[in-house]
Amino acid sequence: MRKSFALLFIFFCVHLSAQNYSPFVFSQTSVYQRGIIYNFNSTPTYYHMFRADTMYTQGTDTIYRNYRTFDYTNMYCASTHDTNVVADKVVLRNNGDLLFFNAGNDTILVKRNASVGDAWHLFNFPNGDYLEATLSSISFQNVVTAMDSVKIISLQAKNSSGNNINNIFNGNEIWLSKDHGLAKFYTTLDFPNDVTEFTLAGMNAAGTPALTHDFIYNFNVGDDFQWTGGWNQMMSGSFNDYKEWKVISKYISANSDTTIYKFDEMHLEKFYQYTPNYDSTITFIHDTVTQYVIVSLKDYIDSLTYSPLFTPFSGAGYALQYIDTTYHSRLKKRVDPYYFGNSTDTCVYYPVGLCVSEESTYAAGLGLIKITNDDPTWCYHEDMNWFQKNPEQWGTPFDWSVLLGTNEISIHKNNIHVYPVPATGVINISFDGSTTNSIYELENVFGERVATGIVPGNNFPLDISTLANGTYFITIINSQGKTTLRFVK
Repeated sequence: MRKSFALLFIFFCVHLSAQNYSPFVFSQTSVYQRGIIYNFNSTPTYYHMFRADTMYTQGTDTIYRNYRTFDYTNMYCASTHDTNVVADKVVLRNNGDLLFFNAGNDTILVKRNASVGDAWHLFNFPNGDYLEATLSSISFQNVVTAMDSVKIISLQAKNSSGNNINNIFNGNEIWLSKDHGLAKFYTTLDFPNDVTEFTLAGMNAAGTPALTHDFIYNFNVGDDFQWTGGWNQMMSGSFNDYKEWKVISKYISANSDTTIYKFDEMHLEKFYQYTPNYDSTITFIHDTVTQYVIVSLKDYIDSLTYSPLFTPFSGAGYALQYIDTTYHSRLKKRVDPYYFGNSTDTCVYYPVGLCVSEESTYAAGLGLIKITNDDPTWCYHEDMNWFQKNPEQWGTPFDWSVLLGTNEISIHKNNIHVYPVPATGVINISFDGSTTNSIYELENVFGERVATGIVPGNNFPLDISTLANGTYFITIINSQGKTTLRFVK
């Protein structure tokens, strides 16, 4: 049985002639929604991408191919030779006709230049039956986020005598829009056995985007995230992990290509050993973490859906994009189980079993929300259990005072005061906590340490006259932990 993640729809858009119902725009990424949008009682809605990145001519025909993708032949084997989601190719004839092909190389014909009332054979069955396509109307419809003129093509199955017969495509439609290309279509590889609609949902940054790392790591100061995890297959003990990151600064470069975030991090690890002897280890870290997001530096998360993420003889995987009701229905992207390459890439094997492949899931504006590693011995997992992006909240936060005990988090209640702000030549630092064996560290927004020293008392001045203007972080560290405050010079 063929497992198809492929789309019929060449919903790409080719730069042919402007505003004449051209079906594709060459090198333009289009986002298609598979089936109806999710609801609270259904499975997630998945999105597929199309981008024609190869074009060549054969005689008077122009051939288009999608970016390289997995072409599934069965649930354990995938081909990654030069194929695409619409079988081997899409042919554009010089009269405007479009030829698509299913897995058996049968032709699916769409007439781009048809007029209202025109009818033709969209698809011919071996027994003489056929699917008839009729351009029933041209009307304005909402496509992505704009009104567009749409050619609506109605489908009806007929026998060799031209009489109507029953078929799953009867009454279905193909939409070809003037400015957006094919806006509604079906999967070619499984045509005419799959009637699931693919609807254009995003293009040119309008509508649903192709989720990339700059969408995923889009935070604001004050955003707060918590994760819980652990090892869930340990025979001799257990491991629990708790982590919280809160955005305390955000710096955007002059050319808007680089964003630097600084997080206040609290991280607790609890390890319990049951055999051969009972033992436990608890580790708590309170620190700051710096993260860079560089738009021009592409990440594997930016990969289009079902494109192979591997080289032969190495682990492989693919990304898919979807939406469901979790995390307030934010758009998500998952890097699915790894495959294992071989020298010919005609069959890339799917590993079977628990924790034999790594999965990671990301969400727009939240970053990494779920990860499972590929070590079958430990089977580590981590899930975001709560977030706050003012005023939005989701999930149930854990309580640090319960996890650690009030004495262990006393430093979190200590306050650092810095004045004057903005500072000029000298800042005055006032610290409410214990100064025994305490040191201070001063960092810039790039995470570079620019000053450090021993805390001489609860109130002390610090010379910053030689520092460049900008945002800095003063951290007080002692045996209880650390606490950090941002200030501006």
